[in-house]
Amino acid sequence: MIANRLRRGPTTPQFVDRMLGAYLRFYAGILVNPWTREEIRGQHQAMITPAEMHQILLVRSGRSHPVKHEKYNPAFPLRRTVLCGICLRPLTGSSPRGNGGRYFYYHCANRTCMRYGHSIPKDIVERDFRQHVEGIVPKDAMRTAFKETVLDLWHERGARREDARRHHEQQIAALEAKRRRIYEMREDGSYAREEFLARKVVVERELADLSARLEAPQAPAFDAEVALDYALAFIGDLGGQWFRLPPPLRPRFQKLIFPAGIPYSPTDGFGTAQLGLVFNTLREFDASKSRLVHREGFNWNQLLDELHEWAEIRAQLTEMNPDDRLAA
Repeated sequence: MIANRLRRGPTTPQFVDRMLGAYLRFYAGILVNPWTREEIRGQHQAMITPAEMHQILLVRSGRSHPVKHEKYNPAFPLRRTVLCGICLRPLTGSSPRGNGGRYFYYHCANRTCMRYGHSIPKDIVERDFRQHVEGIVPKDAMRTAFKETVLDLWHERGARREDARRHHEQQIAALEAKRRRIYEMREDGSYAREEFLARKVVVERELADLSARLEAPQAPAFDAEVALDYALAFIGDLGGQWFRLPPPLRPRFQKLIFPAGIPYSPTDGFGTAQLGLVFNTLREFDASKSRLVHREGFNWNQLLDELHEWAEIRAQLTEMNPDDRLAA
């Protein structure tokens, strides 16, 4: 085997177990801070996807299921997104046959719920959903102002990072010059051996500390403006885009727009739902009518993680549908 030749010995089960246990997150492009245990994106090329990493973790824990059933039926694009307004369980879909052909319904499958067995025509639920989301989309002017504010702060953060990098490089250059002088003074006899070693240790310790900070893993570069444009364009046409999504991508979009789903009642319509960070911040921004209120209020780590997610979805949608006007 290739692995045996590379390791100059047999690949044992213990070696494979250690590889999948100790280095699995690294293979998925994730670095772990050894002190805080915080996970960050590395700059190295990931060998497996986060989904594959989690599947491996499930297999190792004995909780994996060998057969995976498709949960996102294209005939019911709101299934598992819309929740029962009574018990808050996800609605499911069914399409019984009748004299006129098939009839499509959403319904609550929770036997203990008072809405169990009460079907709602698919067309009514999806019409109400479209009307609801079109009513919560922030205006164009607010989306534009929000984008400008986010990009201003993005560029400011980039400038600060660049200034810090140049400062560290200057400090390293000064310490390297100091180390050379220490060696020169040892050679010309200005320093005794003990003093030379003591000064050398101090300088090299400072050099190692600065070099480590300079080479610390950074979030991978990506086009924040493109990701933000895509997120805002999708949100601006949320009612239409939701129904045009390929079923495999719908769960990821749900997490970004309605992370916990959205409750629905045939009599009261759609209720209040938790919104994704970009959408929620955008609506708060809209309500404040001020670009300055939120300049220091962004949770940047979460916001950037969500923008990375939008960028990854855009790339995946481009692969699945190169002609999509938003993904292009």
